[in-house]
Amino acid sequence: MLRRFRPMKDTVIPNLVIAQRVIDKIALAASEFVEDETGEALIGVVKPGVDEAPPTIYVLDTIAPDDSAIREAHTFQQGDDLQAEMHWWYHQNWELKRKKQSDPAWDLPLKHLGDWHRQPGHMIAPSGGDLMTALAMLDDDESDFDFLLAPIVTLDHPPTTGDGHDVNYLTVPMGDGGFLRIDFWYIDQKAQAFLPIMPTVSEAKALPKLVPYPWHL
Repeated sequence: MLRRFRPMKDTVIPNLVIAQRVIDKIALAASEFVEDETGEALIGVVKPGVDEAPPTIYVLDTIAPDDSAIREAHTFQQGDDLQAEMHWWYHQNWELKRKKQSDPAWDLPLKHLGDWHRQPGHMIAPSGGDLMTALAMLDDDESDFDFLLAPIVTLDHPPTTGDGHDVNYLTVPMGDGGFLRIDFWYIDQKAQAFLPIMPTVSEAKALPKLVPYPWHL
């Protein structure tokens, strides 16, 4: 049975830092499926907060679904087999890297942080179906989700669309003169609804890289 979470006013919204390569991969993937919804899994680490500071979520990379993914005008369902294999590969190599690296700042487990997906039109917030899916994932005793990120990607925004201060979205200029927009949403086990979370984009050199997945596998 799906357990309903009671909304709590004291829900702490983490800081969110995203590698520039993740933004680039999202923009490329979203532009390849203009007519249909699409998406990918987000992977990274979470640094606990110090004293009263909130934790920080670092999104380091994305994992695209395999050919079993369902992409339609108003429907997207992730694939399973390839994503699971790639996540295993990244996790195993990350753990090896943790044992060798001297920087304790990144001695953190690699996690599946959530999924981004593109929605039709300018629907910049998660749908009711997205909420039900997220609550089910948080309620699953076999998963290790205590929160989820759910960035929503939309296309064809006018050139006047721009980033401001203290907003939960960013925009990426596209080749046709319009903008791709990414709105960032967060949900955890203390909340019953998606909450806006403000992103900070970081250059690649400031964040660790994952070992590339071997194409021949």
